[in-house]
Amino acid sequence: MAKSSANNHQPQTKPYIQEPNFNPIRHFIDTLLKCNNLEQIRQVHAHITIYGLYHNLIVVNKLLYLYTYSKSLKDAHALFGVMKERDAVTWTVMIGGFAKSCLTMRYESLILQDIVSSSNRSLQLSQKE
Repeated sequence: MAKSSANNHQPQTKPYIQEPNFNPIRHFIDTLLKCNNLEQIRQVHAHITIYGLYHNLIVVNKLLYLYTYSKSLKDAHALFGVMKERDAVTWTVMIGGFAKSCLTMRYESLILQDIVSSSNRSLQLSQKE
């Protein structure tokens, strides 16, 4: 009897994910450290999204750092915008990334203004609760 075609479309998990001692946080940090270019960083970012690790500030801060290190401030800004939690490392990475970038002062000030205003909105919302 022929197998159902629905079985052929099942997502395949990587063998290492099924290992009993697999630590996804450690795995993604190690993988990020091995990234050599922006495309690899974006691929790991996609996997972080798939595996739902946006809640882990260590992983997301490392991803943010690599975006700024690669001078991809648009990607860094987009990631920063969706982060639910930010700490001193997050802010240091963003400010350092802008300081080291070759973007114009006008573009930097517009993005920084957007970041500060979004943080102020978040702060105001948390104070109301």
